[in-house]
Amino acid sequence: MNAMATALGVRIGMSAREAAHLIIRASEPRVIGDAGLVDHTCYVVDEAQAGRVVCLDTLAFADAGNARDVLCAGSHGGRVNVDALLRIVKPRGVIASDGGMAKDRSGASGLAMLDDAGVAGATVSAWSARIGDARSSWGDGVISAMNARAARLGVAVGQPARTAARHILD
Repeated sequence: MNAMATALGVRIGMSAREAAHLIIRASEPRVIGDAGLVDHTCYVVDEAQAGRVVCLDTLAFADAGNARDVLCAGSHGGRVNVDALLRIVKPRGVIASDGGMAKDRSGASGLAMLDDAGVAGATVSAWSARIGDARSSWGDGVISAMNARAARLGVAVGQPARTAARHILD
């Protein structure tokens, strides 16, 4: 919790609904210097004849041009992100953050949706890579969960993300 939230009366243990009401009533919404906070660049970190491995900090940055790619994302692999992704493109594979898994393993709940769509999917542990930083997922990430399609391709828990991506790509 930051100082501004504390000044508005937000307290530890308060429900998210109560905190949101305090913050909403405080002032008019405004942009507070977002320049540089989000890297919109998509980085190609590996290539093969079958496609590429592309790092993007959020799955929301994917587009139709990523259909042959394995997307390595900094965002979580929950249903809301995967649903939005599949409305844009059905990539070869997805490796996302598990967001610390969260309640009911919801940080990886999109893996089944990917499997149903024919997409290999895996998550990296949020303890191994920074959330929101795709290049950390790629360089530091350790696989924490995967769907059946990814497992059939050789992806396994404990594997480095770059190894898992290559299994999906090849």
